[in-house]
Amino acid sequence: MPLGSIAIVEDQALVAEALKMTLEHWGYEVVGIALSGAEAIELIDTTRPNLVLMDIMLQGDMDGVEAATVIGERFGVPAVYLTANSDPDTVERIRSTHSYGYLLKPYKDRELQVAVETAVYRHRNEVRRQVLYRLRDTVWQMQKIEDIEKFLRALGQSMVELNIPFQASSLNLLSPIPNPTRIHFYHIHRDDHYEDHDSRDLSHVMKQIWSTGEIAYRRDLEAEDIHDEHAQLPRGDRVRCVLDIPFSHGTLAVNSYEVNAFSDEHIDALGEMAAVLSEAFARLDYIRMLEERTRALERESHERREAERSVRVNLGLQRVRNEMLSMRDEEDWQRVAAAFHSELHQLVHFDGCGFNIVDLAADTYKGYDVTAAGLENEQDYLGVDSPLRQAMESGEFIYRRNRTAIEDAHLRPMTDEVQSVLDMPFSRGTVAINSQRENAFDAREISILEQFAQVFDEVYHRLEDLQALKITEQQLYQAKKMESIGELSAGLAHNFNNMLAANMGNIELAMINAPQQVITYMQVALEASREAADLVRELMLFSRAQNVQKKGVDLGAIARETVEFCRATFDRKIELHVRVQAALPKIQGHNGQLKQLILNLCINARDAVMEIADRTPQLEIGVEAVDQEKMHSNREAHPPGTYVRLAVSDNGVGMDEATQQRIFEPFFTTKEVGEGTGLGLASVYGIAHQHDGWVEVQSQPGRGTLFQVYLPVAASATENEEREQVEPIPRGDEVILVVDDDERVRSFLRLGLAKFGYTALLAADGEEGLERYERERETIDLVLLDLSMPRLSGQEVLQRMLAIDPQARIVLFSGYAAERTDPSGARAFIQKPLQLGSMLRVLRDVLDN
Repeated sequence: MPLGSIAIVEDQALVAEALKMTLEHWGYEVVGIALSGAEAIELIDTTRPNLVLMDIMLQGDMDGVEAATVIGERFGVPAVYLTANSDPDTVERIRSTHSYGYLLKPYKDRELQVAVETAVYRHRNEVRRQVLYRLRDTVWQMQKIEDIEKFLRALGQSMVELNIPFQASSLNLLSPIPNPTRIHFYHIHRDDHYEDHDSRDLSHVMKQIWSTGEIAYRRDLEAEDIHDEHAQLPRGDRVRCVLDIPFSHGTLAVNSYEVNAFSDEHIDALGEMAAVLSEAFARLDYIRMLEERTRALERESHERREAERSVRVNLGLQRVRNEMLSMRDEEDWQRVAAAFHSELHQLVHFDGCGFNIVDLAADTYKGYDVTAAGLENEQDYLGVDSPLRQAMESGEFIYRRNRTAIEDAHLRPMTDEVQSVLDMPFSRGTVAINSQRENAFDAREISILEQFAQVFDEVYHRLEDLQALKITEQQLYQAKKMESIGELSAGLAHNFNNMLAANMGNIELAMINAPQQVITYMQVALEASREAADLVRELMLFSRAQNVQKKGVDLGAIARETVEFCRATFDRKIELHVRVQAALPKIQGHNGQLKQLILNLCINARDAVMEIADRTPQLEIGVEAVDQEKMHSNREAHPPGTYVRLAVSDNGVGMDEATQQRIFEPFFTTKEVGEGTGLGLASVYGIAHQHDGWVEVQSQPGRGTLFQVYLPVAASATENEEREQVEPIPRGDEVILVVDDDERVRSFLRLGLAKFGYTALLAADGEEGLERYERERETIDLVLLDLSMPRLSGQEVLQRMLAIDPQARIVLFSGYAAERTDPSGARAFIQKPLQLGSMLRVLRDVLDN
């Protein structure tokens, strides 16, 4: 047997032949000679030797270093270089390749022999280590005994890679306590296939070898066959030697047609493979033990589950009852239904679930699908299906176990997937479950459904109670919703007031010294800001009841503006007509509230005319001044004088007397649920009375409706506005501390106060304002304090300043309404947005008094 296989790559043929003779003399096999790099690569690809002896100077374009690099990367075969060149560059190139060293020509035979022996030995060890690593990796991936197929193929491939000259191999498995008559064989062939079987043949031989723990190498069965193995081989089998290596669970056996085919190196490699086999089967024993423990735990768990099943049923029923008891309104019905589905589905395996609420007297029922999300697909049915009627009348469950029974019993077809249906009755209907399997529900599951149906009966009775209670709670719900919207409106109004304060203040400052033509533009901007401030005040009015700031307004102009809005938003088929008296006197009122009053009346009229189909829908809005003597009714109940009458009429459906008696009640509405709040006419009534007026209504069913709103004329309204515009702005020389977190407001106040002689000290939040007041209060004459600030609120700053000096002059200002504040201890309150003149008059009044 050769010591190893070597390829020679040398550009001089005579040198190569001499080298070949030397190597063969030493006992090596020379697989071939190549004169160029390309020939060398082709030679290695076909022969796969243990080593390449490589000259650096070769024929062709590729030198020896390049060829060795390709060979090492592609085939993993190392090289020993034979070269006459030892310059540093060449040495460095050699080191970068898969090289086991180099010899400088001329070299001595002993040097070459040592280099070749070392390289071949080293390469074989590396190959063996890699092969054993892959084999161990394969066996440690085994999770069960069935994975033996993958391992056997890896085992055969490993022996081929290590050049073990076997004809066939086998893995002979014995149990830890060997069966006296049988053994399991896995036969592995060189052509990468295997076969396994149980056999009594040679089992005694395997057990004897395994029991000794020693390697059994029968080098020549024809010369010495102590176990009579040759006679057990198939006729014509030419096996001459057999090697058995024991491991923990049996033996690893190889055979050959050659006598004494296996060297000590082969035996060592096979011994290492046997050690890996022991590790692998020890792991499989451990896995087998874990599987047995798992099965024991599963049995115990199953018994425990059976013992706990009744407890789980009771817990499920109790959870549904708990959900039922936590129901507060009709919407919770969805949550209880979802809980019912979830708890039942954990105990009974079904594909669909539903509730049927049955009215036998009316021959109708309402069906619901019940899912993990709650109730879905509500359907009303006329005609009660026979299984439902039978279940309700008998009080017994109805079970259709297959498709034929379903089709025979149902009036309405079911989906093809449903193969069995079970209806369990309760006082108001049935709980139904279905399955895509025939005979899906056993006696235990039927019993569980019966218990759940009893609980559902309790649930449905509570639902009926809640539905009755909900009717009385709807008005309270509406009120709380409006209160929440009001809080949001108040917050928006506060933020807008801060921005408007800066805008209006700076415009007023700029107007003081601006040319007349610029003032004209500024007045337009200031008026727009005031209109925006009016809108903000409307938000604040909506957020809470409070005294409105009234001024002289033209109700006719408000009516025209509102009607234009209606024209843009109402259905185009509605005809709108407006009549406004010329030279209409002004009333003392709030612009935003009066717009809301007119808009609510128009919307009410629109809804009335949209219900008619036999005539063109029409709305008429009229505004005129009337004396008390010309009023149609109720003259004696109101003070004498001149009134502005707003009339809104329609040709809609009209109202009967009973409806007219209730139309101004909060939350009363004739619309469907969700289509109206019932506050529209109630707000009309409230706004009219807040303006010292009243509302009258005339209507007949099918003849339309007329609303008349009477509002008193205020002769002093125009005079008050003019007097406020011409009143001079006072000056001063005092020191005023301004505390506000809005930079724009602080900047406007600093400039405005300075413009009229005051000195302004500024603080950006409550803490800074308090610190500055404590430090400079001897020089501060007045504090202008915002209420809404970070770090320290205005209310807290007010109390701390008064604790320092109870006589401190403090004026509060805020984007919120005064009703939201506690001004205790403050000298005055100013509503944002600030108007410079009004603010300075308040400050002057506080300073002087």
